[in-house]
Amino acid sequence: MEGKRHFPSDALVGSGIGWFAGWQAYRAHHNRELGGGIAEDLSDSPQIPTDRTPGATGSPYVPLDSWIYPLLDRLAALGLFDDAVLGMKPWTRLESARLINEAGDRLRDGSPEAEAAQLYDSLRPEFPSELSLLGGGSNNSTRLESIYARATQISGPPLTDGFHFGQTLINDFGRPFQRGFNSVDGFSGWATAGRWILYVRGECQHSPAAPAISPQVASAIATMDLNPVFSPSPIASRDQARLLDTYIGLNVANWQVSYGQESEWWSPNESGPLLFSDDAFPVRMFHINRVSPFHLPGVFEFLGPIRWDAFFGTLQGHQTAPGPFFHGEEISFKPTRNLEF
Repeated sequence: MEGKRHFPSDALVGSGIGWFAGWQAYRAHHNRELGGGIAEDLSDSPQIPTDRTPGATGSPYVPLDSWIYPLLDRLAALGLFDDAVLGMKPWTRLESARLINEAGDRLRDGSPEAEAAQLYDSLRPEFPSELSLLGGGSNNSTRLESIYARATQISGPPLTDGFHFGQTLINDFGRPFQRGFNSVDGFSGWATAGRWILYVRGECQHSPAAPAISPQVASAIATMDLNPVFSPSPIASRDQARLLDTYIGLNVANWQVSYGQESEWWSPNESGPLLFSDDAFPVRMFHINRVSPFHLPGVFEFLGPIRWDAFFGTLQGHQTAPGPFFHGEEISFKPTRNLEF
């Protein structure tokens, strides 16, 4: 225009065509593994989450006995990410991938520490599809997560009543065990379609028979529970098929709602949480979970990252009150990287 070679209309139309061509090429061909944001909507209105954005992408929870949690906890201790709420698990696969991606960014920006780099290299191959979904994309997949078998030989008399006395095998999803040969054979897998998730984990479980507890023990249990004394009877061997964590869920703006049998871990430590653990069989529940932290605006910004988790469900296996209802709610703030409240 200044050189008198084009009219203003030429510059306006040409720049518009160039911008639109670049936007369309980026949206169609951008490699999401290289980073970069999501192509914005062309309208002037705020972007509405769709199945191409992480906030509207359903993602299954990582099982509580997965190998990834100790590695992620260690990365948090090394300062590779700050907003992970350690006292509220399980985490979804997409949230785990977000934390791994953040750790990778910090490793690239700073001087890489050998241990942190090794942990990052171990975790990244586990979440290739989720890392690509962080930039948006289609979330239609089916995956067989694991096939596993476990055999346990218990030679002495085991403790099987952790509620009253003690327990030989802890945090084991309520699997039966007795003296002798015990086995577990199982599988897990999931399917996702946009916002929707279906997760299934099933097992065949075996435990030997055991003699009845003594009348003195039965009387002590009844006294502690304020229940009638049940006549002790021998414990039959178990050969059963059971579904562990099995649920269907829906993600709306990082709020994931699900129904089925699920396990929770409400504690930052790994031994005995005060509120909730996977020591018992998964609970049949209606579950709503803020799967990724958010921040309150204005004066409440000092509270830092916030997560909220709640459920309403029924317990199984009770004798005097079969299927009692119970519920739980937890909200966690993280005002500093070393303090959760």
